[in-house]
Amino acid sequence: MAKKISRSTLLNIILGAALIVVLVFGYFYFKRVSPVEVAQTVVPANLPEYEFMFPIYGGEKEFNNPYEILAFNDAVYVSDSKNARIAVYDRTGKHLKDIVSKEMKYPAGMYWDGERLWVAEAMNHKVLVMNADGNMLDRISLDNKVLVADIAVNGNKLYLINIRAMRIEIYDLNTRKLIKSFGGIGKEEGKLYYPYDLTVRDGKLYVADSLNNRINIYDLDGKFIMTLPKRTGDPKKGGLSVPRGLAFDKSGVLYTVEGMAHRVTAINDKGEILMQLTKSQPLNEEEVMDITLPTDVTFDEVGRMYVLEHGFKRILVYKRK
Repeated sequence: MAKKISRSTLLNIILGAALIVVLVFGYFYFKRVSPVEVAQTVVPANLPEYEFMFPIYGGEKEFNNPYEILAFNDAVYVSDSKNARIAVYDRTGKHLKDIVSKEMKYPAGMYWDGERLWVAEAMNHKVLVMNADGNMLDRISLDNKVLVADIAVNGNKLYLINIRAMRIEIYDLNTRKLIKSFGGIGKEEGKLYYPYDLTVRDGKLYVADSLNNRINIYDLDGKFIMTLPKRTGDPKKGGLSVPRGLAFDKSGVLYTVEGMAHRVTAINDKGEILMQLTKSQPLNEEEVMDITLPTDVTFDEVGRMYVLEHGFKRILVYKRK
């Protein structure tokens, strides 16, 4: 028979619970923070969970320093830098073809504008423009001092990372001339130290400032706005560990991969970390389940997430639960 709780014990439990509620809401009152807002931040209502599906490997060639991944038109594109190719797969992971060119010695960052694939060609100091089949349409020659790592296009402007100068450069696509540059090496706000990736969304430029362990946000003229994620009092929380690739999901949440933390991290527009994914699930006893040295992340039209991994030279594919 269950033991009865005495009236005095029950009263103490009720008073203790009430005291906890008073203390919690007192904290929010004195901090001028809404508990509803905090709850929404900690448990975001619409943030999807992802379930591991399968890996994709390099095809006949194993990946060698894969840099960036894109998914569009029911296909997946990987810039496989040291193999001097862009490897193309279908959504099931079947290797369809390799895009190669005499002008492409070290493809790095890529950008798809809906009609054309733009490729940062680091060794040849060019930006190559092709269609989805890999047929060359155009090329933009850069100064030999420009070591281009990644690119993005907005209107008639080309944004690129010049990794040699540790800065962002803006070019006019009509004149092909440099308009301005910003960033430069440093730890101060707006400065950069080995930036890896950039992307444009809603009038803002997001740059993965890898070795400063942060994401910098600028307006489209290069004016610094803010840094993500928001810092906290605990040095072990609120920071990133070598952020590399950047991507937005269809709801507008920013995702990055952290190269040294071996994880995918989602961040909202307030700079709060919403989710961190560190593992897939084992396929068999030999299959390594950890995400290892990720370099990029992207999403396809149906919401699948693709994580490009340097450590085990593969792509990890996830679907929404």
